[in-house]
Amino acid sequence: MTTCVADEDQLQGLLEELVARPGVEQELRKIGQLGALLSLRHLHLTSDPGDLEDAGIPEGLASEGLTLLPGEASYGAPALAGYLDDPLTAMLSALALYVTRVNAELEVRRKDCQQLSDAQQRLTEQNILLRELAVVDELTGLRNRRFFERTIQYEVDRMRRYDRHLSVVMIDVDHFKSINDQHGHPVGDEVLKCVSQFLKQGVRKSDLAARYGGEEFALVLPETPSLGAVQVAERIREAIEGASMSGIRITASFGVATTARGWTGDIPAIVRAADQALYHAKRTGRNKVVSVELNGDTP
Repeated sequence: MTTCVADEDQLQGLLEELVARPGVEQELRKIGQLGALLSLRHLHLTSDPGDLEDAGIPEGLASEGLTLLPGEASYGAPALAGYLDDPLTAMLSALALYVTRVNAELEVRRKDCQQLSDAQQRLTEQNILLRELAVVDELTGLRNRRFFERTIQYEVDRMRRYDRHLSVVMIDVDHFKSINDQHGHPVGDEVLKCVSQFLKQGVRKSDLAARYGGEEFALVLPETPSLGAVQVAERIREAIEGASMSGIRITASFGVATTARGWTGDIPAIVRAADQALYHAKRTGRNKVVSVELNGDTP
């Protein structure tokens, strides 16, 4: 006797017919391993080939029993041929067809899911990179002005909440226009990179070093009183002064503004105070640190 299963509905019908035959359900109940695969009225599929072997499906039956016709959704079932006189064998053969098909579908879905996961991972990495680029100065690798403004807002809020000191330092490279004019902009860029390295090395992890714009830089020093901020600025100033790049002497001027406890001014006030101290340093000889302390509601 030969049986060919053309589609899924016909195969399901065959399964129901086999289960309904006298003695089949009892025989299936005797095989404990099939409990995980069949519930007699409804077929439960497994993608684990080991389960099929435990259930007694003949070796190679699954691959033998499936023929996928290109461009069609039909499945051949030569493995069922001659098995209908043995209901249990026919049942297992039909099950093998189902499992083979489902395994193929699961593999396709697994690959689709992996591709989706890979795409999502790439998108996440690109978003992280974009967020990083949005707050980093491309030339120096320091944080940019946008990040500086965000950080100082956060630190001013912390200063007021915990009644702590906060220092802001503005830095300007001396005679930078002359360096550009005499040596060219590429050399000027190298000078800015050199200064930025000294800034990175001169601050703590809790501090912020940023490029404010052009040849101007800024530091945010949380919980740092005036004396400590001046010491940080002096160390960096001396390091810059001691550096030499292709025979070019590099110096910088520093303006330090520190809030006293209880200061109630706003963010523009502390930045403005540091800027004024910086310009005072430049007007009085450059290559120096000038500091100011803000008390009460000093504008």
